[in-house]
Amino acid sequence: MPTKRLVMAGWEACAWHTNGQRRRAVAWRSIRDPGLEVRHCGHPTANYPYWIIIDGQDRLHDLGTFRLLADAQASAMKARLPPVEAA
Repeated sequence: MPTKRLVMAGWEACAWHTNGQRRRAVAWRSIRDPGLEVRHCGHPTANYPYWIIIDGQDRLHDLGTFRLLADAQASAMKARLPPVEAA
């Protein structure tokens, strides 16, 4: 099956799960910041299937899991922001 590029809202699918003729994206990488990745556990009925990888480091234990892809992506972007210094 030919690989087709899938891009949505500034994120590109970077890993796939294939089941017969069906393919699902199971990992998404930020186009603007390739060190940010959101992964899916691969189970089709999981309640909170998404977690965040930052620069190759699994952030499951400190950032948790997410029900929606968009929530995980937003949290990944927020986690990447530099801390705000007190004035």
